[in-house]
Amino acid sequence: MTLAASSWWDDWPKFLPGWLAFLATVGTWAHKAWTRRHKVALGPDDEAVRLALTTARGLFREIIDQRGFEVTWYLAEERRDAGQRLKDLSRRRDDPQLVEAMTLVAQAWADAAAGAPPSRIMMTYGDEPQTPRELRRRRKHDEARERQVDSARVGIERVETALERLNTLERKAFGRS
Repeated sequence: MTLAASSWWDDWPKFLPGWLAFLATVGTWAHKAWTRRHKVALGPDDEAVRLALTTARGLFREIIDQRGFEVTWYLAEERRDAGQRLKDLSRRRDDPQLVEAMTLVAQAWADAAAGAPPSRIMMTYGDEPQTPRELRRRRKHDEARERQVDSARVGIERVETALERLNTLERKAFGRS
């Protein structure tokens, strides 16, 4: 059999390993690019994001359980910086949905803090009649606490949305765990 007379079908077994290696290499490159894209979207310190979100969720639940707090409660270090920590961590992410969800959580925290009533210095005794001014102040105080609890409820929903997106990105980057 001469070189011109041989068909391609006679020679395909010797080219098959090369083509399989080429396909495996291209597939590996594509998988690496896909995984890298998701890792970049997830950003550095994904555990720091999860910790900040779960801390915010715990604080929101505490607000709901206690039916709101006065403004002095927000002055503790972990509570004072919670919203800013979420904003800082969101700026290091490349996934727009996660950034938006984290920004909304930070906004809900700011709304809850803004809805906190001022500390009450003077209280009336139980057997003293309350003046109309004190009744208005108490009603205003209760309304502020209700706004704060409503903001906390919205915040919990937004935290759950952010955690779902974070979990989705982690599954895409690292696989199911």
